[in-house]
Amino acid sequence: MKKLFKTLGFIVLLFVGIQACAMITHPVSSWRYRVTVEIETPEGLKTGSAVHQLSNRAPLFRWSENINPPSFEGEAVVIDLGERGKVFALLHFQSWMNGLYQAFPIDGANTKQGIETYNKMLKPGMKGEWTTYQPWMVTFTDLDDPKSVKRVYAQKRDFDSPKYRLVVEDHFEEVFGEGVKLKGIHVEITDDPVTKDILKILPWLPEYRSKLFDGRRIHTIEAENILANTLGLGSFKIGE
Repeated sequence: MKKLFKTLGFIVLLFVGIQACAMITHPVSSWRYRVTVEIETPEGLKTGSAVHQLSNRAPLFRWSENINPPSFEGEAVVIDLGERGKVFALLHFQSWMNGLYQAFPIDGANTKQGIETYNKMLKPGMKGEWTTYQPWMVTFTDLDDPKSVKRVYAQKRDFDSPKYRLVVEDHFEEVFGEGVKLKGIHVEITDDPVTKDILKILPWLPEYRSKLFDGRRIHTIEAENILANTLGLGSFKIGE
């Protein structure tokens, strides 16, 4: 038994040592960027923005094809349309459908070479446009009721097409009225802190850390409200 404990202790120490070495030789790189969404309305241009952060570390093993998945921190962008309601640009699939990657695309973004390229390339004030794999956008007919969520905009992959082309699902005018439409999404590298305002607007979000907006804990095609059965806290806020 003592031999077993010694072996387990050695393994734990070895693991900790490897992790410590990795942190020294492969430090984490982080990039903060402001996402600004512009929506045209009959009352004029409406905008909303939020600062997000993407972080990554070069893979411990240096095979060229090795990648590390990034970590993400941020909140949904909120665009206030006044009496028409609020639009929320969500955080779906942030590991790859990400504003930083889309506005400043490079090959091998999550490889050692890609991380080094971003460290050299991305400087505060640098600007780009987010035109592909844009975020889902939703609204609530009642901000106090998560089940009242409605889809406003989405870009989806058409898996039946040969090259998985993107299909746009646009309900802006249907939901908010004639003349309301998405104008564009801009990304700017910044040193500003990550935005932490979403709970002022949706204070009930933490209740949906481990359940979906329809109250279920799993996705199901039997749900009456498929969108509410799709969304939870992580669609609006990631990180502390």
